[in-house]
Amino acid sequence: MAGVQSGLRPEDLLRENDLLLDFCMSNVYGHLSESARSVLRSMQVLPGRRSQAELAFLNEYSAGEIQTSLLELMSTNFIQMQGTSTDQATESTYQLADFGKQYLDKKHSVGSLQRVMYEGRSRELSDLGMRLQAESTASPYDPRTLDIQGPGHFSTARLLRDALRSYDRGEADEALLICHEAQMLSPGYHESWRIEAYIQTGLRDVSSARAAYERANEISPESATLCYLYGSFLVNEGVDPGLGLKLLQSAAKLAQVPPAVANEIAWAHIQLGDFDAAITSASHAITLKPDSYEGSVAMAIGMRAGVYEAEKRVANAQYESAVEMIEAAANLADSGRSEMLVGEPADRAVQLIDLSERLLRRMDDDFLIESLENFSARLKDRLRATDPALVERRVGTVTRVLQEKMYGFTRSWGRDYFFHVKELLDEGEWSYLDSGSSIAFYPDEGQKGLRATAVRWLG
Repeated sequence: MAGVQSGLRPEDLLRENDLLLDFCMSNVYGHLSESARSVLRSMQVLPGRRSQAELAFLNEYSAGEIQTSLLELMSTNFIQMQGTSTDQATESTYQLADFGKQYLDKKHSVGSLQRVMYEGRSRELSDLGMRLQAESTASPYDPRTLDIQGPGHFSTARLLRDALRSYDRGEADEALLICHEAQMLSPGYHESWRIEAYIQTGLRDVSSARAAYERANEISPESATLCYLYGSFLVNEGVDPGLGLKLLQSAAKLAQVPPAVANEIAWAHIQLGDFDAAITSASHAITLKPDSYEGSVAMAIGMRAGVYEAEKRVANAQYESAVEMIEAAANLADSGRSEMLVGEPADRAVQLIDLSERLLRRMDDDFLIESLENFSARLKDRLRATDPALVERRVGTVTRVLQEKMYGFTRSWGRDYFFHVKELLDEGEWSYLDSGSSIAFYPDEGQKGLRATAVRWLG
């Protein structure tokens, strides 16, 4: 109006809008804090929508500082906020308004040194994000791997990586503070909460870990990796194996999962006492072509389930059904490579052979007797193929343990054997040994009497 009153044409004023821009924006810009102006400069140099976390990284601000600056700018016409949806969450993004951009470009252009600085920070963030994404692709089910959906998560993922490094150095409090900073910067990013859950689990704060996992799951219920990690936590910590199994099964439905997920499902079934389902899941894990380690885990879980279920059926005089379970275990042993039977799986096979021989004494059905002899022979063949010495292993029942003297006795096939804690393959299992425990061992008839060597606790 002032321009028209001075004799200028309205169309000229709208086309050449310097006066309008100056009138509307200069007074506002003059009252902005320097931190808010810095945010505007970063948005001038790097146009487009930016997350709160990105802007914090570009300006080297904390979560509190960037939130204060953005709130200040939101009260002006300089920036616009919009909710951006990803596959799993909604996150607010910010960009310069057209009117504000015109004013800044004409009245407050960014100097070359500052432009180089912001562009360098942007490249640094992109390079870091690409490395983290590559790690995520290589091992997505590793609990230390960060799931990154896009550039908006790069800077928060950097913080979470720093949190993991602090935790590794024994600085747990600092690690949790970094997680909380990440949660303030990216409240809709599930990994900000999942990494806290991982750290809290390591600190044995199960309650806080579960709360963090629940928050992560609320944000990203369709993440197969999160379902696997949260489900594993619930099963392995004994918090809620039933819910853990459901989450693990959801992971298997959401994505093509590795053998590790099938193994966790099998383990969850064991925790819930469903040994039939456990051996089925372990057998499925073997079909997924696992490496030697995961294959050995599948074998250990499946063979253990076979022992538990067969013994339960024998105790209930369900002999025919027990033979069927021994057959399932023998089939599992045949399905994997020999190296997968090393360790606990081999001793579980020894346990099944021992059970078969005891069961033979109770049966008079020729077909079942022949079947049992066949399954026992197959298991022995698998042991010989793995290590011929394994057929010498025996199963015994612990009769007495003297904890203070660190030795005990076991009975096997009518003979008593002495063992010392040093004979355990894993001395950490010593605290589990008690009267009635089952162990596997090599018998040794030395000058001092019968001894059990290379002892493994079987439960």
